[in-house]
Amino acid sequence: MIKILDRYIIREFIPPFFGGLCLFVFVLLMDKALKLTELVFMKGVGINEVGELFFFLIPPLLSFTIPMAVLFAALMAFGRLASDNEVSAFWSCGLHPVRIIAPVLGFGILAAFACFWLEVSIKPSANKDFRSFVLSLQQKKAFLALNEQEFQELDRDIAVYVQGIKKIQGEEMGYNGVLIADQRVDGQARVIIAEEGAISLNKSDGKLTLSLIDGSVHDMGQKAANDYRLVNFGHYDMALAMPLIDSGGKLRRKELSFHELSALLKSDSTDINQKTELRLEWHRRFAFPAACFVFAFIGSLIGMMSKWSGKGSSFAISIVLILIYYIIMILGIRLSMAGYMVPWISVWIPNLFFLGMCFWLFMKEAL
Repeated sequence: MIKILDRYIIREFIPPFFGGLCLFVFVLLMDKALKLTELVFMKGVGINEVGELFFFLIPPLLSFTIPMAVLFAALMAFGRLASDNEVSAFWSCGLHPVRIIAPVLGFGILAAFACFWLEVSIKPSANKDFRSFVLSLQQKKAFLALNEQEFQELDRDIAVYVQGIKKIQGEEMGYNGVLIADQRVDGQARVIIAEEGAISLNKSDGKLTLSLIDGSVHDMGQKAANDYRLVNFGHYDMALAMPLIDSGGKLRRKELSFHELSALLKSDSTDINQKTELRLEWHRRFAFPAACFVFAFIGSLIGMMSKWSGKGSSFAISIVLILIYYIIMILGIRLSMAGYMVPWISVWIPNLFFLGMCFWLFMKEAL
């Protein structure tokens, strides 16, 4: 049976934890909201589809914000107890600091397991689904952008006119009578005329390609009035750079399962730089959930030593500690990528640094 003290401290901890979790998720979502709002007003994407994008973003954000919420709640709970002299009352009853913070440390362990579950089971598939959904939106936008007998912009410097829509087959859309005005190269005017054309999507790299058949390219240079070149072609592929959201690089580490990570690490075809990135990702999936326990520990100790009870102070200190954590991690990752540090050390060093601070604060508080 949970003792009265444990229930009391957990009741102080739970509301700010969920409040902080909602706050941090909201703040990080607002960073994405600007891009997603642009999709609605500038790219022609529906509000329902933007809502689905938000849904795919939530699991990765939860694995990122749970440790932050644990830190914020620990600071809030013990800051309030310390400001009301309840911590001093606990000590006068002979309770050891470890006994006082034990419920929050236990919650930190549970949060670490939840965060690890998100990292292992939910986050990779959510990242993959997010990218797939973005690619499908990108493909849909390209298909819907072209109407018969109208000039439409497919890119910043590309305007396309089609005489008629020919067919829809698989993941391609065909057109008859294609005329393209292309000014992507130093503003140089280029006109492309083709009998047929089709837009296709390469899901492996997220690139759209406009394939043209039986046509000609008319280059009209700007250096001289008579600078003109004509090239006839049977087949011509034109890449369209119109991503809605960055679809990622060739090696999408955050979409890989542990099995896939291990297979790539053991593969002889994986180069040294990629193996370093994969090792960093592998250790990060353990180190970041472990930060839940570390943040619960240091947040409880700092809160016990403080004399504030406000949300503003707790939020400010949480942000400072989180920034320190990530600065140390980023520096370690940079050193690891440069070959000056072993990958596992660069990822785990923030946790080790904060644990050292915890033991120093604990000895200071205990004495």
